[in-house]
Amino acid sequence: MSPLIRFLVGLAVFAGILAASPFAIERALRAYDRNYDPYVRPGSVSADGSALVKGINRRLFREVRFDATGVSLRMDAFALSRYDAERFPNSVTGTVRFLRLQSPADAKPGPAPVESATVMAEWPFGLKQRENRQNGGEPGAPLFDVECDIVPLTAKGESDAAAVSSLIMQTGTAWEFDFDMATETPPSNRVVFCYSKAPRSILRGTFLERKTEPLGGAAK
Repeated sequence: MSPLIRFLVGLAVFAGILAASPFAIERALRAYDRNYDPYVRPGSVSADGSALVKGINRRLFREVRFDATGVSLRMDAFALSRYDAERFPNSVTGTVRFLRLQSPADAKPGPAPVESATVMAEWPFGLKQRENRQNGGEPGAPLFDVECDIVPLTAKGESDAAAVSSLIMQTGTAWEFDFDMATETPPSNRVVFCYSKAPRSILRGTFLERKTEPLGGAAK
């Protein structure tokens, strides 16, 4: 092999290694975080919100510690009678809207979001029971705590909710979930946001990020 060919082959190998190195680093970062950072595990972080009532309920979502992803929604209710506990999962319906705010300053109180807010997704929802456990009460009149997932009721809603869950919400950005409740709710209820920390990425925000999915899993 002539010196020129050896040089060209060596140059091609070097260029290939150089081109592949960002993806190797990306894969290593994601693998390390998924194995050793407990906050990266799905649903590892939960944030309680205030009670939802019939009508419009606006709730701000803003994580200031790390990029967040995998957001899912839950509704819990506490100290319900046996009858109310059994009825709760099947008696609450509404619509959830997911909005992007231009800045945290746009999270202003009022019956509606600011005009600059962008509706990213919207879907009708119901509740799916996770757990029903007795918690206190008196003999013959026990009380129960009930946890339910807020789940889409349509195929398009499932697709929209999955898109929101896969979104990476960068540190400090402001988002809003509006819950338009069509039914009455137990006074003791609360909405819960469950999510996780997004694995670290050196490619986040670049066109190369999606190319890492076959190596280290989806960029979530």
